[in-house]
Amino acid sequence: MAKHSDTLYAFYDLAVNPNCFDVVKFVVLADLARREAGCRDLHILFVPSEGEGFREDDQFEQANREWRFRNIMLPICSLMPSCKGVTVCASRSEAEYVETEMAEHIFPEGHSTEQPVQLFEWSEVAVASVQGKEIPSLVVGGQARAFVEDWIAARAKGRKVISITLREMGFQSERNSRLDDWLAFIRGLDQGEYMPVIIRDTDSIFVKQSAEFDGVIQFPETALNIELRAAFYEACYLNLMVSNGPIELCALNTKIRYLMFKVYPEAWAKDRTHGGLPEAAVPKDGQLPIAGPHQRFIWSDDRLDVIRSEFAAMIKFLAENEAEVEAFRARSSFPPTKMQCIDVLNLLASSNRLNGCKAILNHLDGSGNIGRIFKDVIRIYRNNVNPPQEMRDILLVLCLAFPDRMESCGKIFERITASSDPRKIAKYVLILGDAHAALGEFDASIRCYRLAFEKCGDMNVALLKLGIIYEQMEKWDEAEEVLRDAISGGLHHRDVYNKYAQILRNQGKLKEAVEVSLRAFALDSSPA
Repeated sequence: MAKHSDTLYAFYDLAVNPNCFDVVKFVVLADLARREAGCRDLHILFVPSEGEGFREDDQFEQANREWRFRNIMLPICSLMPSCKGVTVCASRSEAEYVETEMAEHIFPEGHSTEQPVQLFEWSEVAVASVQGKEIPSLVVGGQARAFVEDWIAARAKGRKVISITLREMGFQSERNSRLDDWLAFIRGLDQGEYMPVIIRDTDSIFVKQSAEFDGVIQFPETALNIELRAAFYEACYLNLMVSNGPIELCALNTKIRYLMFKVYPEAWAKDRTHGGLPEAAVPKDGQLPIAGPHQRFIWSDDRLDVIRSEFAAMIKFLAENEAEVEAFRARSSFPPTKMQCIDVLNLLASSNRLNGCKAILNHLDGSGNIGRIFKDVIRIYRNNVNPPQEMRDILLVLCLAFPDRMESCGKIFERITASSDPRKIAKYVLILGDAHAALGEFDASIRCYRLAFEKCGDMNVALLKLGIIYEQMEKWDEAEEVLRDAISGGLHHRDVYNKYAQILRNQGKLKEAVEVSLRAFALDSSPA
Protein backbone atom coordinates (compact mmCIF):
# COMPACT_ATOMS: atom_id res chain seq x y z
CA MET A 1 0.00 0.00 0.00
CA ALA A 2 1.34 3.43 -0.98
CA LYS A 3 1.66 5.88 1.88
CA HIS A 4 -0.38 9.08 1.80
CA SER A 5 1.96 11.94 0.97
CA ASP A 6 -0.65 14.71 0.92
CA THR A 7 -1.99 14.11 4.45
CA LEU A 8 -0.36 14.78 7.79
CA TYR A 9 -1.43 12.20 10.40
CA ALA A 10 -1.54 13.68 13.90
CA PHE A 11 -1.61 11.17 16.77
CA TYR A 12 -3.12 12.44 20.02
CA ASP A 13 -2.13 9.63 22.35
CA LEU A 14 -4.35 9.44 25.42
CA ALA A 15 -1.73 7.41 27.26
CA VAL A 16 0.29 10.63 27.73
CA ASN A 17 -2.06 13.50 26.79
CA PRO A 18 -5.10 14.70 28.77
CA ASN A 19 -8.75 14.30 27.86
CA CYS A 20 -9.73 17.98 27.98
CA PHE A 21 -9.62 21.36 26.22
CA ASP A 22 -5.82 21.12 26.04
CA VAL A 23 -6.31 19.28 22.76
CA VAL A 24 -6.91 22.70 21.16
CA LYS A 25 -3.19 23.46 21.27
CA PHE A 26 -2.41 20.07 19.73
CA VAL A 27 -4.84 20.69 16.85
CA VAL A 28 -3.39 24.13 16.14
CA LEU A 29 0.20 22.90 16.21
CA ALA A 30 -0.72 19.92 14.06
CA ASP A 31 -2.06 22.30 11.42
CA LEU A 32 1.16 24.30 11.62
CA ALA A 33 3.11 21.08 11.02
CA ARG A 34 0.81 20.27 8.09
CA ARG A 35 1.63 23.59 6.47
CA GLU A 36 5.35 23.13 7.00
CA ALA A 37 5.20 19.62 5.52
CA GLY A 38 3.37 20.91 2.44
CA CYS A 39 0.41 18.59 3.04
CA ARG A 40 -3.08 19.39 1.84
CA ASP A 41 -5.05 17.70 4.62
CA LEU A 42 -4.85 17.03 8.33
CA HIS A 43 -6.05 13.72 9.79
CA ILE A 44 -6.28 13.51 13.59
CA LEU A 45 -6.16 10.15 15.33
CA PHE A 46 -7.05 9.60 18.98
CA VAL A 47 -5.07 6.69 20.38
CA PRO A 48 -6.45 4.97 23.51
CA SER A 49 -4.20 4.07 26.40
CA GLU A 50 -4.04 0.50 27.57
CA GLY A 51 -6.85 -0.37 29.95
CA GLU A 52 -9.71 2.12 30.08
CA GLY A 53 -8.40 4.32 27.28
CA PHE A 54 -7.31 7.43 29.19
CA ARG A 55 -4.41 8.64 31.29
CA GLU A 56 -4.27 7.08 34.71
CA ASP A 57 -4.35 10.47 36.42
CA ASP A 58 -7.68 11.50 34.86
CA GLN A 59 -9.76 12.74 37.79
CA PHE A 60 -13.17 11.84 36.34
CA GLU A 61 -15.16 8.62 36.48
CA GLN A 62 -15.04 6.53 33.30
CA ALA A 63 -18.53 7.50 32.09
CA ASN A 64 -17.63 11.17 32.47
CA ARG A 65 -14.32 10.62 30.67
CA GLU A 66 -16.11 9.09 27.71
CA TRP A 67 -18.69 11.88 27.63
CA ARG A 68 -15.97 14.54 27.70
CA PHE A 69 -14.10 12.78 24.92
CA ARG A 70 -17.15 12.67 22.65
CA ASN A 71 -18.41 16.17 23.45
CA ILE A 72 -15.19 18.17 23.89
CA MET A 73 -12.29 16.41 22.21
CA LEU A 74 -13.91 15.25 18.98
CA PRO A 75 -15.83 18.42 18.06
CA ILE A 76 -12.78 20.63 18.66
CA CYS A 77 -11.28 19.05 15.53
CA SER A 78 -14.08 20.65 13.51
CA LEU A 79 -12.63 24.09 14.30
CA MET A 80 -9.64 23.45 12.03
CA PRO A 81 -10.77 23.57 8.37
CA SER A 82 -7.83 21.52 7.13
CA CYS A 83 -8.90 18.58 9.30
CA LYS A 84 -10.56 16.28 6.78
CA GLY A 85 -10.51 13.13 8.88
CA VAL A 86 -10.81 12.09 12.52
CA THR A 87 -10.19 8.52 13.64
CA VAL A 88 -10.93 7.16 17.08
CA CYS A 89 -8.65 4.16 17.14
CA ALA A 90 -10.14 1.05 18.69
CA SER A 91 -6.73 -0.07 19.90
CA ARG A 92 -3.11 0.92 19.95
CA SER A 93 -2.39 -1.69 17.30
CA GLU A 94 -4.80 0.07 14.93
CA ALA A 95 -2.86 3.30 15.45
CA GLU A 96 0.37 1.45 14.83
CA TYR A 97 -0.97 0.14 11.52
CA VAL A 98 -1.69 3.70 10.36
CA GLU A 99 1.79 4.80 11.48
CA THR A 100 3.62 2.07 9.63
CA GLU A 101 1.45 1.41 6.58
CA MET A 102 -0.36 4.66 5.72
CA ALA A 103 1.37 7.73 7.12
CA GLU A 104 4.27 9.38 5.35
CA HIS A 105 4.01 12.50 7.50
CA ILE A 106 3.51 12.03 11.27
CA PHE A 107 2.91 14.53 14.07
CA PRO A 108 4.26 14.99 16.70
CA GLU A 109 7.79 14.55 15.40
CA GLY A 110 9.29 11.34 16.74
CA HIS A 111 5.95 9.90 17.82
CA SER A 112 5.25 6.18 17.72
CA THR A 113 2.79 3.94 19.48
CA GLU A 114 5.68 2.37 21.35
CA GLN A 115 7.08 5.74 22.38
CA PRO A 116 4.22 8.25 22.37
CA VAL A 117 5.02 11.95 22.46
CA GLN A 118 3.30 14.24 24.94
CA LEU A 119 2.24 17.51 23.35
CA PHE A 120 -0.47 19.74 24.78
CA GLU A 121 1.24 22.64 26.60
CA TRP A 122 1.44 26.36 25.95
CA SER A 123 5.23 26.10 26.00
CA GLU A 124 5.08 24.37 22.60
CA VAL A 125 3.02 27.23 21.17
CA ALA A 126 5.48 29.76 22.60
CA VAL A 127 8.44 27.91 21.12
CA ALA A 128 6.92 27.85 17.64
CA SER A 129 6.01 31.52 17.85
CA VAL A 130 9.43 32.70 19.04
CA GLN A 131 10.98 30.78 16.14
CA GLY A 132 9.16 33.18 13.84
CA LYS A 133 6.26 30.92 12.92
CA GLU A 134 2.66 32.08 12.52
CA ILE A 135 0.28 30.08 14.72
CA PRO A 136 -2.93 29.03 12.92
CA SER A 137 -6.18 30.37 14.34
CA LEU A 138 -9.25 28.29 15.03
CA VAL A 139 -12.08 28.85 12.55
CA VAL A 140 -15.79 28.60 13.34
CA GLY A 141 -18.12 27.06 10.77
CA GLY A 142 -20.78 29.10 8.99
CA GLN A 143 -23.80 27.26 10.36
CA ALA A 144 -22.73 27.71 13.98
CA ARG A 145 -22.26 31.44 13.35
CA ALA A 146 -25.69 31.66 11.74
CA PHE A 147 -27.39 29.97 14.70
CA VAL A 148 -25.65 32.31 17.13
CA GLU A 149 -26.46 35.41 15.07
CA ASP A 150 -30.14 34.44 15.11
CA TRP A 151 -30.04 33.87 18.88
CA ILE A 152 -28.43 37.26 19.51
CA ALA A 153 -30.69 39.13 17.08
CA ALA A 154 -33.77 37.86 18.91
CA ARG A 155 -32.55 39.18 22.28
CA ALA A 156 -29.87 41.87 22.10
CA LYS A 157 -31.78 44.56 20.20
CA GLY A 158 -28.55 46.31 19.24
CA ARG A 159 -26.82 45.99 22.61
CA LYS A 160 -23.24 44.79 22.96
CA VAL A 161 -23.19 41.17 24.10
CA ILE A 162 -20.92 40.36 27.05
CA SER A 163 -20.37 36.70 27.90
CA ILE A 164 -19.52 35.51 31.41
CA THR A 165 -18.30 31.91 31.55
CA LEU A 166 -18.52 30.44 35.03
CA ARG A 167 -16.33 27.77 36.57
CA GLU A 168 -18.30 25.79 39.17
CA MET A 169 -16.35 22.56 39.65
CA GLY A 170 -15.78 20.45 42.74
CA PHE A 171 -12.14 19.91 41.73
CA GLN A 172 -9.85 22.73 42.91
CA SER A 173 -12.87 24.79 43.94
CA GLU A 174 -10.61 27.72 44.88
CA ARG A 175 -10.28 28.31 41.11
CA ASN A 176 -14.06 28.69 40.74
CA SER A 177 -15.80 31.91 39.75
CA ARG A 178 -16.82 34.14 42.63
CA LEU A 179 -20.51 33.87 41.85
CA ASP A 180 -21.78 36.72 44.05
CA ASP A 181 -19.26 39.12 42.50
CA TRP A 182 -20.18 38.14 38.96
CA LEU A 183 -23.92 38.45 39.59
CA ALA A 184 -23.36 41.87 41.18
CA PHE A 185 -21.30 42.89 38.14
CA ILE A 186 -24.05 41.74 35.77
CA ARG A 187 -26.78 43.60 37.63
CA GLY A 188 -24.63 46.73 37.77
CA LEU A 189 -24.09 46.92 34.01
CA ASP A 190 -25.98 49.43 31.89
CA GLN A 191 -28.65 47.10 30.51
CA GLY A 192 -29.45 49.59 27.78
CA GLU A 193 -25.94 49.31 26.33
CA TYR A 194 -24.91 45.78 27.24
CA MET A 195 -26.55 42.37 27.25
CA PRO A 196 -24.67 40.16 29.73
CA VAL A 197 -25.06 36.42 29.11
CA ILE A 198 -23.96 33.67 31.46
CA ILE A 199 -22.56 30.32 30.32
CA ARG A 200 -22.62 28.04 33.33
CA ASP A 201 -20.37 25.05 33.90
CA THR A 202 -21.78 22.12 31.95
CA ASP A 203 -22.67 20.07 35.03
CA SER A 204 -24.64 23.00 36.48
CA ILE A 205 -27.11 23.43 33.62
CA PHE A 206 -28.84 20.14 34.46
CA VAL A 207 -29.74 21.01 38.06
CA LYS A 208 -32.48 23.30 39.33
CA GLN A 209 -31.46 26.94 39.08
CA SER A 210 -31.31 28.87 42.35
CA ALA A 211 -33.21 32.12 42.76
CA GLU A 212 -30.03 34.19 42.49
CA PHE A 213 -30.04 33.54 38.73
CA ASP A 214 -33.56 34.94 38.26
CA GLY A 215 -33.61 37.54 35.52
CA VAL A 216 -30.13 36.68 34.27
CA ILE A 217 -29.86 35.69 30.59
CA GLN A 218 -28.22 32.32 30.02
CA PHE A 219 -27.23 30.41 26.89
CA PRO A 220 -27.03 26.79 28.10
CA GLU A 221 -26.83 25.34 24.59
CA THR A 222 -23.29 26.66 24.26
CA ALA A 223 -22.23 24.57 27.25
CA LEU A 224 -23.19 21.44 25.32
CA ASN A 225 -21.90 22.27 21.85
CA ILE A 226 -18.31 23.28 21.14
CA GLU A 227 -19.05 24.91 17.78
CA LEU A 228 -21.87 27.01 19.25
CA ARG A 229 -19.66 28.03 22.18
CA ALA A 230 -16.82 29.10 19.88
CA ALA A 231 -19.21 30.95 17.57
CA PHE A 232 -20.79 32.77 20.52
CA TYR A 233 -17.42 33.84 21.86
CA GLU A 234 -16.58 35.25 18.42
CA ALA A 235 -19.87 37.17 18.25
CA CYS A 236 -19.58 38.72 21.73
CA TYR A 237 -18.17 42.20 22.12
CA LEU A 238 -16.17 40.94 25.10
CA ASN A 239 -15.82 37.60 26.89
CA LEU A 240 -15.10 37.40 30.62
CA MET A 241 -14.05 34.29 32.55
CA VAL A 242 -11.65 32.87 35.09
CA SER A 243 -8.94 30.42 34.10
CA ASN A 244 -10.76 27.36 32.80
CA GLY A 245 -10.82 24.95 29.86
CA PRO A 246 -12.87 27.14 27.47
CA ILE A 247 -10.18 29.82 27.50
CA GLU A 248 -8.35 27.60 24.99
CA LEU A 249 -11.08 28.35 22.43
CA CYS A 250 -10.55 32.08 22.99
CA ALA A 251 -6.78 32.27 23.28
CA LEU A 252 -6.23 30.40 20.00
CA ASN A 253 -8.79 32.31 17.94
CA THR A 254 -7.63 35.69 16.61
CA LYS A 255 -11.21 36.99 16.48
CA ILE A 256 -12.17 36.57 20.13
CA ARG A 257 -11.87 39.45 22.60
CA TYR A 258 -11.41 38.27 26.16
CA LEU A 259 -10.39 39.06 29.71
CA MET A 260 -9.34 36.05 31.78
CA PHE A 261 -9.28 36.73 35.50
CA LYS A 262 -7.58 34.73 38.24
CA VAL A 263 -4.87 33.17 36.11
CA TYR A 264 -4.31 31.29 39.32
CA PRO A 265 -5.76 32.14 42.74
CA GLU A 266 -3.87 34.86 44.58
CA ALA A 267 -3.45 32.40 47.46
CA TRP A 268 -1.32 30.20 45.18
CA ALA A 269 1.12 33.00 44.32
CA LYS A 270 3.36 32.25 47.32
CA ASP A 271 4.17 28.86 45.77
CA ARG A 272 5.18 30.44 42.47
CA THR A 273 8.53 32.03 43.19
CA HIS A 274 9.03 33.28 39.62
CA GLY A 275 5.56 34.75 39.23
CA GLY A 276 3.70 34.65 35.96
CA LEU A 277 3.25 31.40 34.08
CA PRO A 278 6.82 30.55 33.06
CA GLU A 279 5.66 27.14 31.79
CA ALA A 280 3.69 29.08 29.15
CA ALA A 281 6.42 31.70 28.60
CA VAL A 282 4.28 34.29 30.38
CA PRO A 283 6.31 36.66 32.59
CA LYS A 284 5.06 38.10 35.86
CA ASP A 285 1.88 40.14 35.24
CA GLY A 286 2.31 39.39 31.52
CA GLN A 287 0.34 37.96 28.61
CA LEU A 288 0.55 34.92 26.37
CA PRO A 289 3.28 35.42 23.77
CA ILE A 290 0.77 35.23 20.91
CA ALA A 291 -2.01 37.31 22.51
CA GLY A 292 -3.58 40.09 20.48
CA PRO A 293 -4.24 43.56 21.91
CA HIS A 294 -7.85 42.53 22.70
CA GLN A 295 -6.81 39.39 24.59
CA ARG A 296 -5.63 39.83 28.16
CA PHE A 297 -4.88 37.98 31.37
CA ILE A 298 -5.92 39.70 34.59
CA TRP A 299 -3.74 38.46 37.44
CA SER A 300 -6.03 39.40 40.31
CA ASP A 301 -8.86 37.30 41.67
CA ASP A 302 -12.31 38.00 40.23
CA ARG A 303 -13.47 40.40 42.91
CA LEU A 304 -16.22 42.85 41.99
CA ASP A 305 -13.98 45.93 42.07
CA VAL A 306 -11.40 44.21 39.86
CA ILE A 307 -14.01 43.00 37.37
CA ARG A 308 -15.53 46.47 37.06
CA SER A 309 -12.24 48.32 36.66
CA GLU A 310 -10.74 45.87 34.16
CA PHE A 311 -13.98 45.72 32.16
CA ALA A 312 -14.11 49.52 31.95
CA ALA A 313 -10.45 49.68 30.92
CA MET A 314 -10.91 47.13 28.13
CA ILE A 315 -14.11 48.76 26.86
CA LYS A 316 -12.24 52.06 26.64
CA PHE A 317 -9.27 50.38 24.90
CA LEU A 318 -11.51 48.68 22.33
CA ALA A 319 -13.24 51.95 21.51
CA GLU A 320 -9.99 53.89 21.14
CA ASN A 321 -8.09 51.21 19.21
CA GLU A 322 -10.77 49.77 16.96
CA ALA A 323 -8.67 49.76 13.79
CA GLU A 324 -5.76 47.91 15.43
CA VAL A 325 -8.07 45.37 17.05
CA GLU A 326 -10.10 44.72 13.91
CA ALA A 327 -6.93 44.28 11.84
CA PHE A 328 -5.79 41.59 14.24
CA ARG A 329 -9.22 39.94 14.30
CA ALA A 330 -9.16 39.73 10.50
CA ARG A 331 -6.00 37.60 10.56
CA SER A 332 -6.16 33.85 9.89
CA SER A 333 -3.12 33.24 12.09
CA PHE A 334 -1.29 34.77 15.03
CA PRO A 335 1.85 36.68 14.01
CA PRO A 336 5.17 35.64 15.56
CA THR A 337 5.64 36.89 19.10
CA LYS A 338 7.65 40.05 19.71
CA MET A 339 9.30 38.42 22.72
CA GLN A 340 13.01 37.77 22.43
CA CYS A 341 14.32 34.20 22.28
CA ILE A 342 16.41 34.76 25.39
CA ASP A 343 13.34 35.88 27.39
CA VAL A 344 11.29 32.85 26.37
CA LEU A 345 14.30 30.66 27.08
CA ASN A 346 14.62 32.14 30.59
CA LEU A 347 10.97 31.45 31.38
CA LEU A 348 10.90 27.91 30.05
CA ALA A 349 14.20 27.06 31.71
CA SER A 350 12.90 28.24 35.07
CA SER A 351 9.92 25.89 34.74
CA ASN A 352 11.96 22.90 33.52
CA ARG A 353 10.32 22.89 30.08
CA LEU A 354 13.54 21.43 28.75
CA ASN A 355 12.25 20.16 25.40
CA GLY A 356 11.01 23.65 24.59
CA CYS A 357 14.37 25.10 25.58
CA LYS A 358 16.18 22.60 23.41
CA ALA A 359 13.97 23.50 20.45
CA ILE A 360 14.77 27.19 20.87
CA LEU A 361 18.48 26.49 21.24
CA ASN A 362 18.50 24.29 18.15
CA HIS A 363 16.73 27.08 16.30
CA LEU A 364 19.42 29.51 17.44
CA ASP A 365 22.10 27.00 16.52
CA GLY A 366 20.68 26.77 13.01
CA SER A 367 20.78 30.55 12.70
CA GLY A 368 24.35 30.72 14.00
CA ASN A 369 23.43 32.46 17.25
CA ILE A 370 24.07 29.62 19.69
CA GLY A 371 27.75 30.42 19.99
CA ARG A 372 26.87 33.94 21.06
CA ILE A 373 24.54 32.58 23.74
CA PHE A 374 27.32 30.35 25.10
CA LYS A 375 29.77 33.25 25.11
CA ASP A 376 27.28 35.56 26.84
CA VAL A 377 26.54 33.04 29.56
CA ILE A 378 30.22 32.27 30.21
CA ARG A 379 31.10 35.98 30.16
CA ILE A 380 28.42 36.71 32.76
CA TYR A 381 29.72 33.90 34.94
CA ARG A 382 33.27 35.17 34.70
CA ASN A 383 32.30 38.72 35.57
CA ASN A 384 29.88 38.02 38.44
CA VAL A 385 30.53 36.37 41.76
CA ASN A 386 26.84 35.56 42.02
CA PRO A 387 25.41 35.31 38.46
CA PRO A 388 21.70 36.00 37.86
CA GLN A 389 19.32 33.10 38.47
CA GLU A 390 18.21 32.99 34.84
CA MET A 391 21.82 32.59 33.65
CA ARG A 392 22.23 29.52 35.84
CA ASP A 393 19.08 28.01 34.36
CA ILE A 394 20.15 28.77 30.80
CA LEU A 395 23.59 27.27 31.32
CA LEU A 396 22.07 24.01 32.50
CA VAL A 397 19.65 23.91 29.60
CA LEU A 398 22.50 24.60 27.20
CA CYS A 399 24.31 21.61 28.61
CA LEU A 400 21.20 19.44 28.22
CA ALA A 401 20.62 20.60 24.65
CA PHE A 402 24.29 20.32 23.65
CA PRO A 403 25.78 17.62 25.89
CA ASP A 404 28.94 17.51 23.80
CA ARG A 405 29.81 20.91 25.24
CA MET A 406 29.19 19.98 28.89
CA GLU A 407 32.86 19.39 29.65
CA SER A 408 33.83 22.92 28.65
CA CYS A 409 31.46 24.27 31.29
CA GLY A 410 32.90 22.20 34.12
CA LYS A 411 34.49 25.11 35.97
CA ILE A 412 31.24 27.00 35.91
CA PHE A 413 29.45 24.01 37.42
CA GLU A 414 32.06 23.96 40.17
CA ARG A 415 31.06 27.51 41.02
CA ILE A 416 27.38 26.56 41.06
CA THR A 417 27.93 23.65 43.41
CA ALA A 418 30.07 25.83 45.66
CA SER A 419 26.96 27.87 46.48
CA SER A 420 26.03 28.19 50.14
CA ASP A 421 22.37 27.46 49.41
CA PRO A 422 21.82 23.66 49.47
CA ARG A 423 18.49 23.93 47.66
CA LYS A 424 20.08 25.81 44.75
CA ILE A 425 22.82 23.20 44.53
CA ALA A 426 20.23 20.42 44.56
CA LYS A 427 18.21 22.04 41.78
CA TYR A 428 21.18 22.46 39.46
CA VAL A 429 22.63 19.04 40.14
CA LEU A 430 19.19 17.55 39.53
CA ILE A 431 19.04 19.08 36.05
CA LEU A 432 22.61 18.02 35.38
CA GLY A 433 21.45 14.50 36.24
CA ASP A 434 18.73 14.88 33.63
CA ALA A 435 21.38 15.82 31.07
CA HIS A 436 23.41 12.70 31.86
CA ALA A 437 20.27 10.55 31.75
CA ALA A 438 19.39 11.96 28.32
CA LEU A 439 22.82 10.83 27.13
CA GLY A 440 22.30 7.37 28.60
CA GLU A 441 25.03 8.02 31.16
CA PHE A 442 23.05 6.38 33.94
CA ASP A 443 25.87 6.04 36.48
CA ALA A 444 26.60 9.77 36.25
CA SER A 445 22.92 10.64 36.51
CA ILE A 446 22.58 8.41 39.60
CA ARG A 447 25.46 10.28 41.26
CA CYS A 448 23.79 13.60 40.50
CA TYR A 449 20.37 12.55 41.81
CA ARG A 450 21.90 11.17 45.01
CA LEU A 451 23.90 14.36 45.51
CA ALA A 452 20.74 16.43 45.01
CA PHE A 453 18.97 14.43 47.70
CA GLU A 454 21.95 14.68 50.04
CA LYS A 455 22.08 18.46 49.63
CA CYS A 456 18.35 18.87 50.13
CA GLY A 457 16.74 16.06 52.11
CA ASP A 458 13.17 16.99 51.19
CA MET A 459 13.84 16.92 47.44
CA ASN A 460 12.03 13.62 47.00
CA VAL A 461 11.68 14.16 43.25
CA ALA A 462 15.35 13.14 43.10
CA LEU A 463 14.32 9.76 44.48
CA LEU A 464 11.60 9.45 41.85
CA LYS A 465 14.16 10.15 39.12
CA LEU A 466 16.49 7.58 40.69
CA GLY A 467 13.68 5.03 40.63
CA ILE A 468 13.08 5.65 36.94
CA ILE A 469 16.78 5.29 36.14
CA TYR A 470 17.03 2.06 38.14
CA GLU A 471 13.96 0.77 36.30
CA GLN A 472 15.63 1.49 32.95
CA MET A 473 18.69 -0.39 34.20
CA GLU A 474 16.39 -3.23 35.40
CA LYS A 475 17.74 -2.87 38.93
CA TRP A 476 14.39 -3.67 40.49
CA ASP A 477 15.45 -3.86 44.15
CA GLU A 478 17.10 -0.45 44.02
CA ALA A 479 14.12 1.03 42.18
CA GLU A 480 11.72 -0.35 44.78
CA GLU A 481 13.82 1.00 47.64
CA VAL A 482 14.14 4.59 46.40
CA LEU A 483 10.47 4.85 45.41
CA ARG A 484 9.44 3.53 48.80
CA ASP A 485 11.71 6.12 50.40
CA ALA A 486 10.23 8.88 48.22
CA ILE A 487 6.71 8.01 49.39
CA SER A 488 7.84 7.74 53.00
CA GLY A 489 9.47 11.14 52.62
CA GLY A 490 6.17 12.75 51.64
CA LEU A 491 6.06 12.56 47.82
CA HIS A 492 2.40 11.58 47.68
CA HIS A 493 1.58 11.90 44.01
CA ARG A 494 -0.26 9.52 41.77
CA ASP A 495 2.61 9.15 39.30
CA VAL A 496 4.95 8.02 42.09
CA TYR A 497 2.51 5.44 43.40
CA ASN A 498 1.82 4.14 39.90
CA LYS A 499 5.53 3.82 39.16
CA TYR A 500 6.06 2.05 42.50
CA ALA A 501 3.19 -0.35 41.71
CA GLN A 502 4.69 -1.05 38.29
CA ILE A 503 8.06 -1.91 39.85
CA LEU A 504 6.35 -4.25 42.30
CA ARG A 505 4.46 -5.97 39.48
CA ASN A 506 7.69 -6.48 37.57
CA GLN A 507 9.04 -8.35 40.59
CA GLY A 508 5.93 -10.51 40.92
CA LYS A 509 4.79 -8.78 44.11
CA LEU A 510 1.21 -8.58 42.90
CA LYS A 511 -0.54 -8.18 46.24
CA GLU A 512 1.65 -5.23 47.22
CA ALA A 513 1.24 -3.77 43.72
CA VAL A 514 -2.56 -3.86 44.03
CA GLU A 515 -2.42 -2.14 47.43
CA VAL A 516 -0.21 0.63 46.08
CA SER A 517 -2.41 1.05 43.00
CA LEU A 518 -5.45 1.49 45.24
CA ARG A 519 -3.61 4.16 47.20
CA ALA A 520 -2.78 5.89 43.90
CA PHE A 521 -6.43 5.83 42.85
CA ALA A 522 -7.44 7.51 46.11
CA LEU A 523 -5.09 10.44 45.59
CA ASP A 524 -6.48 13.77 44.44
CA SER A 525 -3.14 15.47 43.87
CA SER A 526 -1.85 16.29 40.42
CA PRO A 527 0.97 14.29 38.74
CA ALA A 528 4.48 14.82 39.96
